[in-house]
Amino acid sequence: MTRTTMSLSARRRYYTHSLYEYARKNLVVLLLGGLFLLGVVFGTILVKSAESETLQLLFRLFSGFREKRQSANLSQLFVSSLSSSLLFIVVLFVCGFCAISHPVIVALPLFKGLGLGFSTGALYAYYGSRAIGYVSVLVFPSTVVSTVALLLGCREALRLATFFAGAVGRQGNKEASYSLRLYCGRFMVAAALCLGAALIEAGLYFAFANTLALG
Repeated sequence: MTRTTMSLSARRRYYTHSLYEYARKNLVVLLLGGLFLLGVVFGTILVKSAESETLQLLFRLFSGFREKRQSANLSQLFVSSLSSSLLFIVVLFVCGFCAISHPVIVALPLFKGLGLGFSTGALYAYYGSRAIGYVSVLVFPSTVVSTVALLLGCREALRLATFFAGAVGRQGNKEASYSLRLYCGRFMVAAALCLGAALIEAGLYFAFANTLALG
């Protein structure tokens, strides 16, 4: 009994320590993810406080967007989805080379979360439970992948921007360096994730858009 209790206690300490180490090593990504979730919450609150005229306008905009996508073929859906998510990655890549771009980098997850919360909140406000399937299948899967890409890009852009911001204080210290090859490689991974997100969104929309029609 004692051995079992000690074993459980040791495992709890191990998992607690592992979780702590993971949080410590990925603190920046976790904070950026928190900003994204905060944006989702704020976007939802904005929808709840919006007037009926605003919701009607959002409904008309969404209806036009949905009709345009329903008439598009698979390649058009893919290009549309890829361009929207890849834009964030391109902006972040450029921001990494600017020493004072930290506010822009940090604001992007909040902005993306705000847009997601506002758009999905408007769908639920107008369609009610009928929007659950639409959001779960056509919005959520690709959003998860593209958000991971965004957070990865934000982390790398912050690292490089911080490196450039400290360059003046280092006064030519050659020991301080940053691998641009690694920077570009990680942004290639982020771009590949955006590519995957676009494939997922286009494929799911092409397959299930009519089945999950909101009416």
